[in-house]
Amino acid sequence: LFPYTTLFRSKLITSFSPSRLPSQLNALETWKQHDFDIEAIQCCGETYALDIVPNITWVEPNTWWSKKTPSIIDLIDVSEPTLLVNSDIEIRSFNPTNWQPEPNVLKIGLRTDYNANHKQINKYGIDIFLLLPEMREHLRNPLWALGIPGWDYWLVWKLHKVGYRIQTITDGIFHEDHKEQWEVTDHQRCLKLLEFEFNQSVESISNGLLDLTDRRYLSNRRLKP
Repeated sequence: LFPYTTLFRSKLITSFSPSRLPSQLNALETWKQHDFDIEAIQCCGETYALDIVPNITWVEPNTWWSKKTPSIIDLIDVSEPTLLVNSDIEIRSFNPTNWQPEPNVLKIGLRTDYNANHKQINKYGIDIFLLLPEMREHLRNPLWALGIPGWDYWLVWKLHKVGYRIQTITDGIFHEDHKEQWEVTDHQRCLKLLEFEFNQSVESISNGLLDLTDRRYLSNRRLKP
């Protein structure tokens, strides 16, 4: 029997970054409006997080990448349905019924990027994930880390390939547009990781995800300031 039959009580985990803190604090204020039980998963030494939220779990950083960031395997170690949310994602409205766990379903949130002049659903990124404890057995590759290029592709494509149905939610999810934060070498490494793990080209994975999330029609250009 599927054990999660009561209404989702909105546990939320994230990991804060020392860059672009104002945007993250703005996102945090939107989460507080919905009474989420918020926990930060932070790398040891990131003491700035002590001023943001009281509930922190400290982990060792993933050392494969150019910036300090926690491994995905540390973030998905959940004992109940839990929202994993990128730290700069605003949740302006939240309907618990939409996020109610369902058997063999990965529910994901797609963001709307905005700036002073325009807003548009982001064509590629995935920023909210409803994690279930039984998903952990499929997400054990220790190389993947939060926020790196392609980590969201890996998580969704991995669960899709083992039979999870993907359900997308867009209502109330916003993100202030900004410049790319990662090095070219990080992008190159992630592309290779995706290709090696799935024995597919990144293009075929990307196109598959566009079809699963019904986003082929969107422009792939970043918003202009």
